[in-house]
Amino acid sequence: MAKTDTYVRGMGAINNFYAMLYAAMLEGMPGEKKIQPNGAYGWRGYQIDHYRNLAHGQYYCELYLGDPDSFIREDGSINPFTCRELVFQESYQDPHPKSVAQWEEKHGIEPGMYSYPFRVSLDLYRSRFFLMEKDEQYEMLKAFVSSATQQAVIWQNSKARKAVTDPEFLNGTRHNRRNAIQDSYDKVNHEFLFAWRMQDYLFNMLREQLDAFAKEAGLNILRLKQNDRPEQFRFRGLDLKFEGLFPGDRFDYRWAIYYEDQEYKFLGCSPTECTIDDRKLLQTYPLEKNTFFDLDEDQQKKELSKFIHRSIKA
Repeated sequence: MAKTDTYVRGMGAINNFYAMLYAAMLEGMPGEKKIQPNGAYGWRGYQIDHYRNLAHGQYYCELYLGDPDSFIREDGSINPFTCRELVFQESYQDPHPKSVAQWEEKHGIEPGMYSYPFRVSLDLYRSRFFLMEKDEQYEMLKAFVSSATQQAVIWQNSKARKAVTDPEFLNGTRHNRRNAIQDSYDKVNHEFLFAWRMQDYLFNMLREQLDAFAKEAGLNILRLKQNDRPEQFRFRGLDLKFEGLFPGDRFDYRWAIYYEDQEYKFLGCSPTECTIDDRKLLQTYPLEKNTFFDLDEDQQKKELSKFIHRSIKA
């Protein structure tokens, strides 16, 4: 199978997976609940705003995105989770977490500004999830969510949690964003794993070509970062701000792939006034039509360079 075809099938599998996961959460968490989409460049999943007595907005069921075989981060630290593992966890920003054992930072429980006091995971690859039929995949996700939720409730009510949790995080905070949308889904094929790796490859090359464009145009890049707001579930991309090109502090351009059906087949560029739900695309680059992932590296760089020039001149 051609690489670009693998990417397209993989992005379809990603949409199937998230629709299946949401359905599994609705059934695997019986009773009243509010589940919201939550995602950005580095993670994507669902935030539990309300369920039983779990701390509001502090429990998530999500994937950390990227290369499934990337076991070491760029800074040399161990990468505990990749897109292979579905993670159910409590997480919140706490600049002064209470560490109770010497290996908590090493195992990612108290790393820096964030606290991840409760985590359970399902290895999608080792569990043979991708070999199963659609109904079997759904039942596996539902069983995982059900078990993880029951464990989370035990943790929530435990004396251990009260001992290590700052009072402001005991009950959480309601976020009151819109609920996730329930979509139909099909079997999740194993190309799911390859699509994340290919996206990383694309955005890393795009970053290099944006740097090259800035030097050629005599522009200084003030900020070039991955999108990181938790309500950005619908896309994955890079936000760019040049020095002096446009007034104000907002980013000048967004380069993104949107997850909606068919839209994942192109890379889009939006201007600074774009919003999360109503974007204006300056230009699009058709990844499937141009068989981008089957081109050699030099051709890929030339294609992205031409796309950048078209977008910024638009």
